[in-house]
Amino acid sequence: MKGIKYIPIFLFIIMVSCDLPTDPGPMPVDIIHTEFEPGHNILGVLRLDDNPGSSFIRVERAYKTEEITEDFASVVNNANVTIIAEDTSTFTFISDTTRGDIYTDSSFVPVEGVKYVLTVSSPDLPELTATTQVPNYPTIDEYIHTPQQSVSVTILSSPSIDLYDVYLISDIDEIQVRIVNESENISISFDLSELSGDPSTIEIYGYEKNLSEYLQSSITIKPQSYHETVTTVSNGYGCFGAVSKTTIHL
Repeated sequence: MKGIKYIPIFLFIIMVSCDLPTDPGPMPVDIIHTEFEPGHNILGVLRLDDNPGSSFIRVERAYKTEEITEDFASVVNNANVTIIAEDTSTFTFISDTTRGDIYTDSSFVPVEGVKYVLTVSSPDLPELTATTQVPNYPTIDEYIHTPQQSVSVTILSSPSIDLYDVYLISDIDEIQVRIVNESENISISFDLSELSGDPSTIEIYGYEKNLSEYLQSSITIKPQSYHETVTTVSNGYGCFGAVSKTTIHL
């Protein structure tokens, strides 16, 4: 990885006062070489949705692009993965047909408002640690269903939630709205002409700050990163966050 160090532009303007505002400014004066740091690269999500075992941690190792071959594999299947709060839960490795190669605990259900500490260790890699606090369940102030016209919902703002995804769902279709929490009650209206089938449920997902940052970041094409600009862990790479879900049956 290479970085470039620049002379501050305002110093250059002082030194050369005759430069025009449209001048390109100083050229790079130094190239900094950064050594590749081996480590775990994870995506961990604690899900408060009343479904035991829905929380998961995906664990890979960070790698260099030139390592990729036909038989290349980055998944780490021999890690020790623990989630610690008042008690310690050990997540074990499984190959899930839907979620892929993950670590999970079929009996684990997170608790709203509780802070959890993640540790990931495996041979030859530094131990990764991370923390997240499970947001409160999204709370509804009211919803209004006008058949054949619209469904409106008002969400009471929670300081534990940074970002909301709201879905209106029928048996064959769904509409999604994503909205940032700005510390005010949030009103959303769905136009039923945009939904195939009759609406049956509203699902509201509330993400804490780590997952909010991850979901709103630019996707990278670098294979050793989930999102290049997002790392919410220590001594490694990736994101560890939490989400809470509320379901309304219409």
